[in-house]
Amino acid sequence: MQNLCDQVTRYLSILNVPLQKPSYKYLEQICLAHLNAFPFENVSKLLYYHQNKDRNIRCQLYQTDQKRSVSLVNNKFSVQYSNGETEIKYLRSSQQWMRNFGCPNCL
Repeated sequence: MQNLCDQVTRYLSILNVPLQKPSYKYLEQICLAHLNAFPFENVSKLLYYHQNKDRNIRCQLYQTDQKRSVSLVNNKFSVQYSNGETEIKYLRSSQQWMRNFGCPNCL
């Protein structure tokens, strides 16, 4: 079994977050990176919003090819590459999604 330090180092490398001195700001950075890397971890929360007809949260995930996957959570568009890099864009509207990414039937 790996020791905690190895597990933490591996986790941070998956998130693409460098090791830093503990602080509230660093915790925010880790949390944001985690949510971007694993956007569907809390599926029960998404199901709750869907079942209660709360349309404030919209989530979609697309596997475009073996090198990247794409997720859309509300207006935050994320591309997760197989090398661990993440690209994030904030969209103003579904028209911007369709115009920029050529996916007219996605929303």
